[in-house]
Amino acid sequence: MALNQFKSAIKNKTEFGNDGYKFEGLVTYSAKGKIETEILDVVLIVGGFEPTIKLDIDFKGRILTSTKYHLDFNPKFSKNTLFVFDESKKSITITGTNSPKLGDYEVTIVEA
Repeated sequence: MALNQFKSAIKNKTEFGNDGYKFEGLVTYSAKGKIETEILDVVLIVGGFEPTIKLDIDFKGRILTSTKYHLDFNPKFSKNTLFVFDESKKSITITGTNSPKLGDYEVTIVEA
């Protein structure tokens, strides 16, 4: 539900495949005691079998990279991940716990 609410709040998005949308997002990642922010291409897939958020699909990121952070989020496959839409900020926050890679983390995405 949070993914659909977030999709509706995004103004400048283009279609991506059959069930997705692509847009520029301001991504803020909080993990391992530090906060890092970068503008990345974000793909939001809301239809189909597996709703998903994918960050930096074109590998343009310099700060938030897959070697350091999780960049794909699928609510179906992670019982330790929570997606929350903030109506006032038009943002989505993804909170993860007990990640082997990061421990606890939080990612906030808002349209850039």
